[in-house]
Amino acid sequence: MKTQILSIILLISCTCFTKAQKISEWRPENRTGVSAETGLLKTWPSAGPSLIWSNPDLAKGFSSPSFGASTIYITGNSGNNGANDILFALNMDGKILWQTEVGRAWTGSNPESRATPTVEGNRVYTCSGYGDLACIDATTGKIIWTYKASELNKGTYGSWGIAESLLIDGDKLYFSPGGPETMTIALKKTTGDMIWK
Repeated sequence: MKTQILSIILLISCTCFTKAQKISEWRPENRTGVSAETGLLKTWPSAGPSLIWSNPDLAKGFSSPSFGASTIYITGNSGNNGANDILFALNMDGKILWQTEVGRAWTGSNPESRATPTVEGNRVYTCSGYGDLACIDATTGKIIWTYKASELNKGTYGSWGIAESLLIDGDKLYFSPGGPETMTIALKKTTGDMIWK
């Protein structure tokens, strides 16, 4: 079984929060994928970077990590024999703090989870392979709200399912069902209630 090894990812893409940056999401720094970090190495040492830690116990998946309040968040799927995607919270030493099933995992081709969680304050937002959205308490792992966004808005699926990383702007959370009826929806981020579609 494939596992997620975060050691190199942490060295390369660790996001540190500043007063101006309050959201950790896919391709940080305004989703450009260009880091504002300075003083980074131009080349690796000849022996390569030293391994800080690894965790072979995480569920399989392709998610990138997000960070908040000294916690790492990443998705995978192994709950109920792979039927659900799982959000994991790890401390900075790679130990699992909690794990929560967040929605139906994609069961077609390339079934591993791939949505990068979006972290804002004490809430983590994520999307399952079948387009089930969830808002989770970042400290406890308790689900605050869920919404079967693709199913309820007649969304379409690629051969890999849904791989969307949710976008927050102000009080809105955006998701793209992408179907013939509803291209994009905006939900109230605190409750999951529909604002517009």
